Amino acid sequence: MGKILLPAPVKLFIGILASDASLFRMAEEGLASLFGAIDLKTNAQGIPFTFTAYYTNEMGNNIKRFFLSFEKSIQPDDITGIKIKTNQLEEVIAGEANAKVSRPVNLDPGYLAAGKVILATTKDYAHRIYLKDGIYAEITLQYRAIKSGGKEFQAMPWTYPDYCTKEYLDFFNQMRKIYLTQNIQ
Repeated sequence: MGKILLPAPVKLFIGILASDASLFRMAEEGLASLFGAIDLKTNAQGIPFTFTAYYTNEMGNNIKRFFLSFEKSIQPDDITGIKIKTNQLEEVIAGEANAKVSRPVNLDPGYLAAGKVILATTKDYAHRIYLKDGIYAEITLQYRAIKSGGKEFQAMPWTYPDYCTKEYLDFFNQMRKIYLTQNIQ
């Protein structure tokens, strides 16, 4: 029989989709008040989100992706409550933003461990595992060997196309370096 052990703490991140940079700042402030100091973020211009038109009707055009990573570690099972809080914050921002779209921001929490990036979602699918309270999780990236030697984060067969880009992978590889230096493991 295997011995039951608690998992190592992990590093929280939030992916933000917004078409208005002021909404990103509003989301960043709200997220920092909920989850503490931010230790890594994408540049203020964000990364153009051109991979799908899925969000255009509810979020508008010229959507950008921003990422924030938080200094304080979490336990992996905290992600359920975090996803619920980020959904609530989306609603607060929608009410306060005076935006012309129904969903001015999309907040996607996840966590990074030494060997993987996990996303939390409210949508079920074959490759997702139910956690609790209507929240599912998926392994989106895996840290593994590459052909040229060394290791880096790589996509899974179901990984969203934007998470396969150099900009996203660079962010998560940088975030992993911070995670390892914070003695979280």
